[in-house]
Amino acid sequence: MRSCRPQPQLERDARRGRRGCDGRLHRGERQRGRPFYYGLYNTFATGDRYFSSALTQTFPNRLYLLAGTSFGHIRNDSFGLTSASIFNLLDQFSVTWRIYAAQAAYGTLFFKYVSDRSATHVFTTAQYYADLTAGTLPDVAFVDPDLFGSPQNENDEHPPSNVQVGQKFVADIINGLMASTAWTSTALFLTYDEHGGFYDHVVPPAAPIPDNIPPMLGGGDTPGAFDQYGVRVPAVVVSPYAKSHFVSHVVHDHTSILRFIEYRFGMPSLTNRDAAADPMLEFFDFNSPPFVTPPSLPAATIDQTQLNACPSS
Repeated sequence: MRSCRPQPQLERDARRGRRGCDGRLHRGERQRGRPFYYGLYNTFATGDRYFSSALTQTFPNRLYLLAGTSFGHIRNDSFGLTSASIFNLLDQFSVTWRIYAAQAAYGTLFFKYVSDRSATHVFTTAQYYADLTAGTLPDVAFVDPDLFGSPQNENDEHPPSNVQVGQKFVADIINGLMASTAWTSTALFLTYDEHGGFYDHVVPPAAPIPDNIPPMLGGGDTPGAFDQYGVRVPAVVVSPYAKSHFVSHVVHDHTSILRFIEYRFGMPSLTNRDAAADPMLEFFDFNSPPFVTPPSLPAATIDQTQLNACPSS
């Protein structure tokens, strides 16, 4: 995949798209260049009806993951919020948590509650590997990639960064987990905050409105409410308990991960959206875990020629 060049098939597919297409249809991306991802999704449990939480940008969708709402925000402008999030709940119920960030941690950007506790709860990804080795992973952890680096170093796969660099980052996180003692009691959820503007043939369905906070619309914005999911994004559950080669056809969004955490630790929901979300339990086989012994996955390779073709800044 030449991640620094446009893909002409996107335009062709967009012209052929029809409203209401089944999520089981796909565009047929080539496996070349992303062997680890194809091995990962073919091995573990995924879903073809996993949507971003709102038809908008990165920050609001990440807020849905952490709080079940964007508090009305529709742009990347949510900083230092004093509203409650999953982190408040975790502390309230004595559930340990950490954020591991390759660069900036979204939790500290969004919530004053987290930034005030960053010294004891926010660490680099190097600490993630140290905690794996020491057997001291918290009950709940979030891992953030490099968000704002050069296209050659940025590993969040946001255009124009190289997808293979992101694949290597994810592979290291997962391989480290599978090689540790934490593997036997862990579920890792991998997803993307939003679709990046690329075309999808599946129309996002209606969604429960999270609260009574309306969108912060500005001049030129399309009138609407938080009553529709965003465009589909990839999602996979990696765990010894994840069903093998499983595809869910149930509608999920980022608040489904939030709901799973709430369900696991007996915590209440934060909003109407996560209260209504499916907790993704069908992704698991808790009676006969398929991957007590971690599977062997393809290596995450980086084509240096393609990487060098990316602009350096």
